[in-house]
Amino acid sequence: MEQLSVDGFGPNAFILAPDGEFSVFDPDNDQIWALSLEYSDVSPFQLCTTYQLRARSMRVFPNIIVGHRRLTHPDDFSLRPTVTGYTPSTLELNYALNNGLHVRFCCFIAAQDLLAGRITIHNTGSEAIDVDCELAAILIPMGKGVPTHPEKINSNQILCGETEQIFPVLFMSGGPVATTNPYPALCSELHLEPGQSEHRQWALVSKTSQQESLAAARELVSPDLLQVAQTHTKAHASQIVSINTGNPDWDSTFTLAQVNALTHLVYPDPKDHQTPFIRTRLPDQPVPAEEFNAGLNDLTLLDILHLFQVLLPSHPDHLTRLVEHYLDQVDDQGCLPSSIYRGISGRQINECPLLAQLCLTLYEINDDADFLAKAFPTLQRFFDVGWLAQVDPNLEALPHWATPAQLQLESGLFNFDIWEETGNGVDIRTAESPALAAMLVREASAIEKIARALGDQSARARYGKIAKKIHEKLLLMYDSERQIFSYRDRQSHLAPARELYYPGRVQPTLNINKHFILPQRLHLKLISNARHDRNCWVRIEGSDANGEKIVEGRQVSDLPRAAGHAHFTSQHLYSVLDSVVFEGFQQNDRFLIETADYTQADISCLLPVWSGGLQKEQLTAIIANHLDWQDPDLATGIPETWRGVHPLPEGLHQQVNIQWNTLIIEGLVKAGHSEQAIGLFTNLMATIIHGLKNYNGFYPSFDIETGLPQGQTNAIHGLAPLGLCLQIAGIKLHSPDRVAIWGSNPFPWPIEVRWQGLWLCRESNQTQIIFPDGTHYHSQAEKPLVITSSRGQVSR
Repeated sequence: MEQLSVDGFGPNAFILAPDGEFSVFDPDNDQIWALSLEYSDVSPFQLCTTYQLRARSMRVFPNIIVGHRRLTHPDDFSLRPTVTGYTPSTLELNYALNNGLHVRFCCFIAAQDLLAGRITIHNTGSEAIDVDCELAAILIPMGKGVPTHPEKINSNQILCGETEQIFPVLFMSGGPVATTNPYPALCSELHLEPGQSEHRQWALVSKTSQQESLAAARELVSPDLLQVAQTHTKAHASQIVSINTGNPDWDSTFTLAQVNALTHLVYPDPKDHQTPFIRTRLPDQPVPAEEFNAGLNDLTLLDILHLFQVLLPSHPDHLTRLVEHYLDQVDDQGCLPSSIYRGISGRQINECPLLAQLCLTLYEINDDADFLAKAFPTLQRFFDVGWLAQVDPNLEALPHWATPAQLQLESGLFNFDIWEETGNGVDIRTAESPALAAMLVREASAIEKIARALGDQSARARYGKIAKKIHEKLLLMYDSERQIFSYRDRQSHLAPARELYYPGRVQPTLNINKHFILPQRLHLKLISNARHDRNCWVRIEGSDANGEKIVEGRQVSDLPRAAGHAHFTSQHLYSVLDSVVFEGFQQNDRFLIETADYTQADISCLLPVWSGGLQKEQLTAIIANHLDWQDPDLATGIPETWRGVHPLPEGLHQQVNIQWNTLIIEGLVKAGHSEQAIGLFTNLMATIIHGLKNYNGFYPSFDIETGLPQGQTNAIHGLAPLGLCLQIAGIKLHSPDRVAIWGSNPFPWPIEVRWQGLWLCRESNQTQIIFPDGTHYHSQAEKPLVITSSRGQVSR
């Protein structure tokens, strides 16, 4: 088990789930537990669940009683309860009391409805001591269930209860006495001489009948169970990349992230080689069985890209099977349908163009050319048909997003959002996106590299040209005035200044007669809480740059609508707006017509930093104006959006997005801007650790003003990016016998890494490596090298 030392003041995100590598997943009975280290006057810590919301709560906790007094107050402890070992299905805590007692509490989820463990008490003092070892279980049922209470079955005293067809039974070895005051518990009397230890094994089984639960609990209280638990812990301990950064909170956070990621791993069928990672797996957030059984692609490619930051290189097999599953989902039209997001019309939308980059990253780890060869035709179809088919063969225009949801940003995309009152509702399908162009550049470049690895010179040349052409168009999106890449109108390829902003009350005909300096796309927002829109129409009349008449009309019920707002973005560019005609509206209905604003930036507009190849003056200006880690506005990370030409909407909550910050910082590292990368990464880690210490979990985003976490707890795209930390230090682990290094370690302290017998330490430009076979390596070189255990060095 990976050694930790985390108490209630440290980073906390301890989720216990049936181990996906050892057990079969049943979404109808997925019992997940969480550890709470928060101080309570009744217990030193608690294990908690809701049985997938089938109970209000179920809490399990131990207590030590000496002289009829429960030792739960912080002043009773010489060592607070501290997590010293953690895997997806096992947990070990140690704590010490002022009277010389040392307690070790271990627990293990042996299966989805089987929680078991051991309590060991050791007397380190010089005098004998009498102790009551107590284990409590408090069930608050849902509906008409029965709280936990003592029962005697034959010679066994147990605790049992019922909630929503679940019958928890708590069983403990050593012939305990069942009590109810002050809560239901099993209590065992112990006499400990100096230096003596005693232990009690226990099991909490929650099956669909009391008889089944009791029978299983008896079987679990055996030494064989500990051997199974040790098998689990050893398997995981060998995979964890242990990092010592000089900051204990960082080190614990990276370990927690790796273990937490694996709690999302499930195997629904042991005969199926598919490796699904599910988006959410928490005590109170059940996975809908009908969706999972229907083959839900629960993660987006953006999620998987972030998961690579956490689980590579330790779990390439899981990630390869995951990517293979997504490759199999690409249809004949080159579409990888997202089951998470759908377009405004309800049709399936395509995943972000990131699939080739995922495959190339795996190839760099496992060197599996057969995997690349098998994937290559699908990668071409996904890119050529699924994305580039949306545009003409000469790439005169770039593809567009189908919906803002594809970017997985919240408040940052308010300009295109229709769901919140702060949303402007401009149709994102009318915009060219720097982020999409940056992804396409990286994807084309990845396919080019794959073609080179496979010896396909024709494909290599073709995708090289495509990458170059898209990159040229991306550079044209740079706004030298605002010193950032900008959205542009898909038709005019411009982001003109606003020339019209006209709010008012609806009237039958609104004569405007506005002549625009540049052709403009129009956006109309209709504000009404009434349910009369089925008979409402709106019509825009004007002319284009050639003087041709334009008339666009829509029935309001056909428009995207939410929060009492309906949104209409014109399909044409107007040089003159003559009038707007409203039919069927009520007197108090209001409108806002304006020229569509593409100047508002968000964090996705920084993605060209990640795709690379920017002109030096562009990157320098972006860093100075938007990525200065010492800027107070970036103290918690790069915000999703910021004030542009116009003020942000009133009430908009600015957020820091962990996943997008990771991408931008990675781009800075690749561009050689180590100082900025370290500063922003340090700010980001402070935000992640703030969430762990104050809200007991990883979160995908945080409110800048309040620091409150946003989104799902322990979401994959909120995990701490270990790979980025190593990348900043100039380290890439391929295998325990193969390591890449470059540059120098810019952190102010050494970075020490241990993994499967490998030991590596980087301090400035000094690198020391001890491979598992005992081979030593030492270097002061800053040029890129790949070092193997046979002392081979390959320049890059």
